[in-house]
Amino acid sequence: MGQSQSTEPLPVIGRPLNEAANAAFLNLLIGQLWQHFNTSVEIAVKEKLVPMLQTKLIAAKHGLFTLDVIDLGTRPLCVDGVHVYPQDEGATNVTMDLDVSYSGDAHASGTLIGLPYGVKDIKVICFHLT
Repeated sequence: MGQSQSTEPLPVIGRPLNEAANAAFLNLLIGQLWQHFNTSVEIAVKEKLVPMLQTKLIAAKHGLFTLDVIDLGTRPLCVDGVHVYPQDEGATNVTMDLDVSYSGDAHASGTLIGLPYGVKDIKVICFHLT
């Protein structure tokens, strides 16, 4: 698996950032961490999603569904917009809205009822996370 690395330093945070700076900061951070997400996502999907699908899908109940490869690829998702909501002093959480898009080279493959399947080059345009 290739590695996506940025040589740009992360900004020093000493004062509140505007929304564009927040998005730029998050994109730099995600870019630097992306290669490490792959292992975590693969484990989570195989330990959580596959067992859930096996209880829901008839083919999976009979062992006819496998998910063999999950690879996030080298292109990270992109934060297109971010709004961080002010918190009361001493708050222990951060509330934010993120507009995220993904045009990556991720792929997954396995078998369904004995036939190979694959998903690749996933593209999602601007989904909103709160």
